[in-house]
Amino acid sequence: MNLVKWLTSLRLKPFECSHVELFFIRAIVAWMVWDIYQDAGDWSGQAEPVGLARFVDLTFFSSGSFHNATAPILLFACAAYVFGIGFPVVLPVMTLLVIGTETLENSQGSTNHNTQILALCLVVQTIWHFVSMGLRGWSWGVFGDDGKRREEMSVWFSMQVIAACYVVSGISKLLGKGNWVLDSVNYPLQLIKTERMGYYNELQSHVVENPGWIQGMGLWMRELLIANPWINPFVLSIGLLLELFAFLAFFGRLPALVLGVLLIAFHFTVHLIMNLTFQYNILLLTAFFVFPVYWIERRLAAK
Repeated sequence: MNLVKWLTSLRLKPFECSHVELFFIRAIVAWMVWDIYQDAGDWSGQAEPVGLARFVDLTFFSSGSFHNATAPILLFACAAYVFGIGFPVVLPVMTLLVIGTETLENSQGSTNHNTQILALCLVVQTIWHFVSMGLRGWSWGVFGDDGKRREEMSVWFSMQVIAACYVVSGISKLLGKGNWVLDSVNYPLQLIKTERMGYYNELQSHVVENPGWIQGMGLWMRELLIANPWINPFVLSIGLLLELFAFLAFFGRLPALVLGVLLIAFHFTVHLIMNLTFQYNILLLTAFFVFPVYWIERRLAAK
C-alpha cells in the first residue's frame, strides 16, 4: 500500500532551483561552449559532409578571420548567458557556432560523439526561450519570479534531452543487428582495435611504463576483460541498464543524483579501459543530474 501511494504521489515537474544553482549550471554550459570553440580544428575541406555540411560549405568556420571576428562575440554571449541576460539573443549565437564548428569537424571522415548532447541542449534551450517569449513576452533573463521559472523550465528540458540521448543509445544497442549483450563477448577485440588505431593515429604506443594507480586500475580492468570474455556481457549490461533507465532522473533530486553519479562512473570506467574521453557528457551530468549546488545548499540550510 505504501508503495502504491508513493508511486501515485510522484509528479513529473521542473525542479525548483536557487539563483546560485542556476548560475552554476549556466557557467558550466558556457565554459563548454567556449572551450569547444577555442579548440576548433583547422580544416580546409569536408571529406565526408554530414548534417548541415551536406547543403552548405562550412569550411569558413575554420578560417582565422572568421574565428577572430566571432570569438569576441561568442565570449560576450557566453558572459551574458552566465549572468542570465538576453537568452533569446545569446543562445542562438552559442548554438550556431557550436553546431557549425562541430559539424565541420565531423565532416572529416571521423565522427566525434563528445559534443552532440551539449549541442542538443543548446537547441532545446533556444527553442524554449523563443516559445516562452511568444507565450509570455520578452524577458531580459532570470530576473524576477517569471524569469526564474522560465530558466527552471530550460533546465528541465535540458534534463529531458540528456536522458533521451542515453535512452536512445540503449535502445539502438537492443535494436541493432545480432544480440548486443551476448555479442559483447567480442568486446576485447574492440579494445585491441582501439589501441592499435590510436597507435596509427599518433604513431606512438599508449603503453605506460610506470602507470599511476588510476592508470594501473584501467590497465588491470582492460586485461581482465580481455582474458575473461565471458565477463563482458555482465559488465557492459550495467552500462546498458543505466542508459535505458536514465529517465528515472525526472522523479526527484535523489534519483537524478544516483543516476548522474553512476553514469559519470560509467564514462570514467570507459575512459580508463578504452582511453575514450567524454568530458562534456560528464560536465552535463554534473550540472543537470547531480546538482551539487543544491546538495551543498541543503546541507548548509540544515545546520
